[in-house]
Order: sequence, then C-alpha cells, then structure tokens
Amino acid sequence: MIVHWDDEKDAIRPVLASEIDSFARRGFAERYRDWLRVMAEIVLPRVGTADQRIQDTAKRLIGELDQSGISVLLALPMLLYLDSDSYDEIVRRMRVGFVSTDEELVGGAAEGLHYWILRHASQEDICPPPEALLDELVNRALGRRHAGLKLVLARLRDIAKNVPRILSDQQIEELCLALEYLLSETSLPSHEDRNDQEQIAATIPVDQRPDHRAIAAQVAFQLARELRRRDAEAPQILAEWERASQSDPLPEVRRAWW
Repeated sequence: MIVHWDDEKDAIRPVLASEIDSFARRGFAERYRDWLRVMAEIVLPRVGTADQRIQDTAKRLIGELDQSGISVLLALPMLLYLDSDSYDEIVRRMRVGFVSTDEELVGGAAEGLHYWILRHASQEDICPPPEALLDELVNRALGRRHAGLKLVLARLRDIAKNVPRILSDQQIEELCLALEYLLSETSLPSHEDRNDQEQIAATIPVDQRPDHRAIAAQVAFQLARELRRRDAEAPQILAEWERASQSDPLPEVRRAWW
C-alpha cells in the first residue's frame, strides 16, 4: 500500500482537495477507506511488535492520508498498538467525528469505534474505549441526524450482535427510544403522499428509507435477543418492530426477524 501511495500521492492530492470533481474524489476516498480497513483489521494489530521502521511506515501512511483530506477515523484507534500515549487525542478526534455534519467523519468514527470494541473484546491486547464514545454513538442514533445515520445504525447492529454485553441498560433503553421514532420515520408513504410537504421535509428521504428501515429492524432484532438473554423485559416497541417487520413489503426488512 505504501508503495502505491508514494507513486500516486502527488497526482491524487489535488483531486482529494478539489470541491469541483466530487465524483472522482469520492472514488479515491472509498479506495483509501478500503486500505484503512485492511490497516485496522490486519496490519496495525500485528505491527506493534515489529521493527520500528515498519511501525513508522504504517504511521506515515495514515498520517499522509489524513493530511490529504481522507478521514482516517476508522483506523485511528488501532494506532494505539504503536503509540499508547495517543489515547486522549484519538478519543478527542473520535468525539469530533460523532458530532460532525460530514457523513464521512460520522461513518469513520462509528466504524473505528466498532473495530476498537471488537478488538478489545476478543483479544484484550488494546486498552478499551471510554464508555462515553459508545454513548456518543447511541446519542447519534437517538438524535437521528441524517448525516451518517445509516452507518451509525449498521455499526450499532454489529455491536449488538457481536458484543451485546458492552451495551448498558441505559444505552439499550435509549436505542429503543430511537427505534420508536424510526418505526414511523422509515415507513414508506403511499404513492399519493410522496409529494406531501411533510414527507419532503422528513429526516430520512423517501428513497433512502428502505435501507434505513432494514438496518433498524436488524437493530431491533438484536436488542430483543439480548434482552431475552438477560432475562429482562423488552420494551413494547421491539414487539411492534417484530410485527411490522414480518408484514413489511420489503423482503430485506422481513428477513431481519427470520
């Protein structure tokens, strides 16, 4: 990766900084996000004990991507394998990502926190993230701010599926409250109502509701499963999601409760 980056960075940096050719910028940005996912999942957890030159190369790649305008939040927590003293700065930048109006930053923070939680839960070779960051992720869902909402819900679904024990009772309660709003906000209006002003001004545009609804249904399923495991009473909204999902016209929503 570093060889490819060194070969092309001088030519690509103007594109990444451009506000004109947004299509090309998005294409390159997605490519480098794939690199960052490989860094977060495979490379960085393994280079902490490697030669210092290799560690410096990994840090340089992430640093130069960052300086070029690519969000590196999804890989940032894994830099703790190389520099444990960067904990406070990483947490600060993750918090900035969660309150951003930029979908790329919100999604990067959500994905980065997900990697961090999974890695600590499975290996315990990295310090845990502060609970406040998970609170930020839950609050982002509760506020239902459109920028990055689908990505936030997807990562919460994954956390509830893979490491549900990390969710506090309060966080589950707040997610259930978010699901109360999302049940109606992700519903598809009739064809006649699609031009209604209330629908036009809705938080989630109509054409994006199927994806949001499918992921929200999956979140509801995972929370219901976890509450059964805890032998805790499930809020009524989870039963409402189950009924609505089973009769939903969208197959991806119905599959959430299979």
